[in-house]
Amino acid sequence: MHIFSLIDEGFVYNPKKIIKIIVANEDDLKILIIKGFVILLEKGIIVITHWKINNFIRKDRYKSYEL
Repeated sequence: MHIFSLIDEGFVYNPKKIIKIIVANEDDLKILIIKGFVILLEKGIIVITHWKINNFIRKDRYKSYEL
């Protein structure tokens, strides 16, 4: 699975890798959770809130994923 898997639907399966890539830390992620920008689900999956409102993906570029 690619590092940005399911980003087209607002789901991120490996936020810790992304944190390392962008040179952030765990506290930055906690702030996003507290402010409601992301929702932490089971097994470390993160959902970006209001993804569809803020991002438009053309149908020819959209990839649908199944868990």
